[in-house]
Order: sequence, then structure tokens, then C-alpha cells
Amino acid sequence: MRRPRHPGPDQCARDLQIHLAVAVCFGMWSMMAALLIYFGPLTPMETEARWFLATASGVLSLPAILYSGFHFYVAGWRTLRAGVPGMDALITMAVLAAVPVSLWQLAVGSDIVYSWWSC
Repeated sequence: MRRPRHPGPDQCARDLQIHLAVAVCFGMWSMMAALLIYFGPLTPMETEARWFLATASGVLSLPAILYSGFHFYVAGWRTLRAGVPGMDALITMAVLAAVPVSLWQLAVGSDIVYSWWSC
């Protein structure tokens, strides 16, 4: 019977670098769209443009939330199940609350989103 192979330290480091690169890249562009929304009151901006920017911010935050944060959410769930929740469990619960609220806000036509905070 063969034992499952575990990745070596080089492969783990490479995986972490990819996760970090995805989080930085998509998180940065998600925040850029959100900043345009929040600085929008300083300049006249159409409602449709604000909603489009909010949608872009939400879509751009998904890879950072889903791909880069997955291992963090698993760790939060494990500490919650073990009965010793830490900061990772609190952040996981905050992300699980922010993303559905953002999707609901976009569905009703609002330009207020919270998903970029989860990046």
C-alpha cells in the first residue's frame, strides 16, 4: 500500500506565494473600484456607474476571498469546532456575513458593498 505523498517545503512555499499574489492583485483592484465609489460624492457620478463599480469591486474580490482565504477559513472552522475560537474564527464569520450582504445589496440595486473589506 502506497502512502500519500506530501508536498515538500519548496512546493508549499510556492503555493503560498501564489495565494499571496492572487490576494494582493485582486484585493488591490477590488479596493481601487471601492475607492472610486467612496470618493464619488466629491464628483458627480451616475447611479449606474456607481453600481457598475460596486459590482466590479465584488467580482474582483471573489478570487481573493475564495482562493486565497480558503485555508484561513478552514483553520477558523477547525478552531471553532475544537471549542477554542481565535481571531481566525471571528474573521471567517465576518467574511461569511459580509459577502451575502454585499450580494443582496447588489441585487436590490444599491452601490454599497462590503465584500472588498473581506480581502
